[in-house]
Amino acid sequence: MNAYTVLLFIHSWLRWGVVALAFVLLFRAFTRGRGGAPWTSADRGLSVAFTAALDTQLLLGLGLYFGLSPFTPRTGAALGAAMKVAYLRFWAVEHVFAMVFAIVAAHVGVASAKRAEDDATRYKRVAIGVAVALVAIAVGIPWPGLPYGRPLFRF
Repeated sequence: MNAYTVLLFIHSWLRWGVVALAFVLLFRAFTRGRGGAPWTSADRGLSVAFTAALDTQLLLGLGLYFGLSPFTPRTGAALGAAMKVAYLRFWAVEHVFAMVFAIVAAHVGVASAKRAEDDATRYKRVAIGVAVALVAIAVGIPWPGLPYGRPLFRF
């Protein structure tokens, strides 16, 4: 097993932790926010865990993208050629853009929730940030059946 395989395995499995945390956080934001529940340390902890998991995914992804992946272009000329091939374009541009957008949306949602003046606004801001992040994540996942698809679970 080489470093690429190990990092790809971890990156692939951690995505499900990110998605699970996102759904739990979104569920709590909707139910507790609508019910008028106070923002708790558990809510804060979940939002921190979600953004930390996303940040970890980013670091793993950067290691794959810049150091280990055989699919990422190494020069500007290679990037131009990759744009013409759906499989390579997805890995070189689309996946990266979708995931960075998801990370930014999540961080903006969580950071703006911290500055909210009331708990209902906190829940609303977290819900919006997490929902936007989840959509971007769904767009950026290499779903099986697509030309660039990968298995949902690596063993």
